[in-house]
Amino acid sequence: MKKRFGCLLVLMAVFIGELLFFPAGQAEAVVLERNELLLCQGQSYQFVHGAQYSYTVDDASVVTVSEQGVVTAGVPGSTVIEVIDGSGGRAECQVTVLSGTGPNSLMIETDNMVLKPGEERYLYTQVIPDNAQNNRITFESSDPGVASVNNLGLITAHREGVTTVTARGQSSLAEKSCVVTVSAGGVQAVYASGTGKLLDEDGLPAGGVPVILQGEQNYSLTTETDGSFSLADAQVPVGAYVFVVEWNSRRYTGKVVFQARGETSFTAKLSGNTIQIDYHEVQETVGATADPQENSTSREMTGLVLPVENIMIDPDETYQLLPSALPEGTALPAVLYQSSDEQVASVRPNGAVLGVNGGTATITVTTGDGRFTAACTVKVSERESNEYSWLIIAAEGAVLAVVLILFTVVYRHFIKQKIKWELRQFKSDSVNKNPKD
Repeated sequence: MKKRFGCLLVLMAVFIGELLFFPAGQAEAVVLERNELLLCQGQSYQFVHGAQYSYTVDDASVVTVSEQGVVTAGVPGSTVIEVIDGSGGRAECQVTVLSGTGPNSLMIETDNMVLKPGEERYLYTQVIPDNAQNNRITFESSDPGVASVNNLGLITAHREGVTTVTARGQSSLAEKSCVVTVSAGGVQAVYASGTGKLLDEDGLPAGGVPVILQGEQNYSLTTETDGSFSLADAQVPVGAYVFVVEWNSRRYTGKVVFQARGETSFTAKLSGNTIQIDYHEVQETVGATADPQENSTSREMTGLVLPVENIMIDPDETYQLLPSALPEGTALPAVLYQSSDEQVASVRPNGAVLGVNGGTATITVTTGDGRFTAACTVKVSERESNEYSWLIIAAEGAVLAVVLILFTVVYRHFIKQKIKWELRQFKSDSVNKNPKD
């Protein structure tokens, strides 16, 4: 009986302990829209649930959080915000604050893009405001197997599927995404419907010559009597090709790129062991069509503009130029960028301007056919002295101070010795002038 009674007491004790120390329903963890925040000094971020949560901050000098869930950045550093809901659920958000001004938003060229396998295209981006000190942009693909992206925003399509490429600025406020669809169907059926002409070394037509365009798939053509041939006849899709000619027992190669922008023509001239290719886009169409015989209504381009005419950047700072065609809504053709002084500011093929050294340079944007240009003046500030220079200056100052101190000590000692000598001399002269009787 006593044994049963003892077991009952033990069971009751365990039951009471569970009630006291292990509540029946444990609060679920809070799910935040962000578990990490990146802000620059002075920026603010609003938590979605706002006043439904309560907030505590480990280091209030880095960020402060209002009762409504507004996070305001303070001094540079890192801290943790603990978020608690009404049921006791908790979550943490890691916050990093950078020094200097940062982007408040990010602009991207498009939020949807369709590519074919093997095709490449830049996702043009720009931070706002354009004078933000922290203006570096990073890129990430949700599925690199479908389409990958490098640190310059160049997207490369690999296989059919859908992925999201996200561009992120140096602030959680600046983030935009582009849905990339890779399709080998309609996109790959866009044909280069222009013509080409092959000339020999003397500039005369080379007729009856086999021509091969080597790419993802090879396409064979034969020139007519006047050296001409039609890309549409061979149904050559747009893209990059190696232009190969076997002529007079010699092999000539050159690279040519056909874009999905309408009628094209080019002249290839045999010279030495290479082919000089003069590529010219003679007509631009809006959009791409899967039927080589179908032409879209073209919109005539009347000009090329840049969103800014003057920018000011620091050395090693980048700025993304985003040209656009006029009138508004006209498709932008391929453009080329050139800097008037690469030692002051250089420019990448995607329009990213990089500050090099202090000075002024002009970035010129030109359409591939040379018809339209636009320019932007870039002022690069002078480079500031680095910490090593300051250390050298400090060391030189310290050495000079030591020298001055030593000089002062030696000089004072010399003066004292001179005064003593003069006093002794004076006393000696006084004694000689007044001898004792």
